[in-house]
Amino acid sequence: ASMTTLFAVGVLLDATGDNYRIAFSSVFVLEAVGAVQILRLRARTARRERERLVASRVEAVHVPV
Repeated sequence: ASMTTLFAVGVLLDATGDNYRIAFSSVFVLEAVGAVQILRLRARTARRERERLVASRVEAVHVPV
C-alpha cells in the first residue's frame, strides 16, 4: 500500500505540473479504498473463523473403539 501511494503521488505530481494538493489527495482515495475493503471482507472473515472453530471442535472429539 505504501509503494502504491508513493507511486500515485509521483505520477500525479508529474501529470499535474507539481500540484501538490491534487497529488497528495490520492492518499485519501487509496485509504478510502482500503477502508472499504476491510469493511467488505469483515463478515466473510468472521464466518470463516466460526467455521474453522466448529471444524476444530469436531476434530477434537475422541470416539473410543
